[in-house]
Amino acid sequence: MLRIDYLNLKTEIRTGNEAFKDFLKNNFGDFITEAKEIRGEEPDIEVDIAFARAGSGSANDWLGEAERANPMILGNSIRAGRDSVFYHYGAHVIRASRVGGVLRVSGLHLSTRRFRGSALLNHGRWHEVYQAMMRLCVHFPLFSLLQEKGYSVLHASAVAKEGKAILFLGLNGAGKGTSALSLLPELNILADNFLLFDGDYIYGFPETIRISPQVAKSLHLDAGGDMVFGKLQKKNSLKLSEVKAKAEKAIICRRGEMTSWEEMDRNSALAYVEAADRFLHENHAYSYMAFLTNRKTPDRYPDCPFYLATLGGFESARNMLRERLGVINGL
Repeated sequence: MLRIDYLNLKTEIRTGNEAFKDFLKNNFGDFITEAKEIRGEEPDIEVDIAFARAGSGSANDWLGEAERANPMILGNSIRAGRDSVFYHYGAHVIRASRVGGVLRVSGLHLSTRRFRGSALLNHGRWHEVYQAMMRLCVHFPLFSLLQEKGYSVLHASAVAKEGKAILFLGLNGAGKGTSALSLLPELNILADNFLLFDGDYIYGFPETIRISPQVAKSLHLDAGGDMVFGKLQKKNSLKLSEVKAKAEKAIICRRGEMTSWEEMDRNSALAYVEAADRFLHENHAYSYMAFLTNRKTPDRYPDCPFYLATLGGFESARNMLRERLGVINGL
């Protein structure tokens, strides 16, 4: 059994797939440990993840049990029972329930003959499956319960130094992660995809940094492992003592022909960020988790200056960010 301790939430994960277990360990670093069951200490989240061939007896038994427990059809891909949901997302199926304060999630990946054939030629296909199952069965439940506790989940990258953080927001591919990585080694990376915010502090989500081969080469960064959705992995050495910081500046990234920088008023900045989140539908707020958990407060964003950075050429954008953010002088 694996156990993740993050922001006072305890998540227990069981899986018989050793390769997936190794994937989780590589992703969460020091925040995940091998653990034995401790009687009397109930986790906040229990996760069980399995992998089976589509059409096999074990897969059909799993699906049959999930359908019987969730008889109400809500749509083509989601069913519901009492305090439970059953969600079918392509080759991934998830059943989840909320009883007695514990969120229980069971995920199953159904591999087809065509997938298994392609995975023989490209082993990285399995890592794409692992990434998707981790997001659906581990990240989304964690984010949802943290949001119930009052944290906001921000789709953003961030770097920090001495308790001060710089955030990068925007659409996928706009340059959030690349902008954050371009400020290394003077600053430390908190996260390249998701952050938590409690109204005072930004908290880095301890996920492996994913970086394209081109960016790794341009910034002379060490990245390797199997390619996952076209990106390599760079270990995030985030420690418990370094997980939080105060936001100093927030930069909205977008691509353009010319590199430029301008300050934004807060209302315009947040309208842009929230439109990007709604368009992407990447986080738990747009997932099956919405049927099992309740958001206590709307998303909050740091009370700091917001800027719009149009990123043209790689070098010009990197030079502009480092100059505007005072990286050479240590923020």
